[in-house]
Amino acid sequence: MASPVRLLVCVGSDCRDAKGFESLMTLAASCDTASTVACQGVCKGPVVGIERDGDLRWYSAIRGERRRAVARLVRTGSGRGALRPAEARSRRGRLKHADRRRRLS
Repeated sequence: MASPVRLLVCVGSDCRDAKGFESLMTLAASCDTASTVACQGVCKGPVVGIERDGDLRWYSAIRGERRRAVARLVRTGSGRGALRPAEARSRRGRLKHADRRRRLS
């Protein structure tokens, strides 16, 4: 069985003001391992980082079908296919401002 998925939600001003941010925060609040982080610099709508098995990947413009894919990934631990077009490949494995990470629950 895969290890639990850790969800990181960017709370930079561009992400906070973007459409779909509130529903993403609602999803994150229901996840045991969710945290908020400072701006990651890949803002094109709400940004979320997903860490699984030590592998951290960032996705931007998380709303609608992509938000549902994140929910499915958190719930089941599998299924990154729908998120692949939204991945910020240049930020793979990197976390800016790790000291400003805050747990949600």
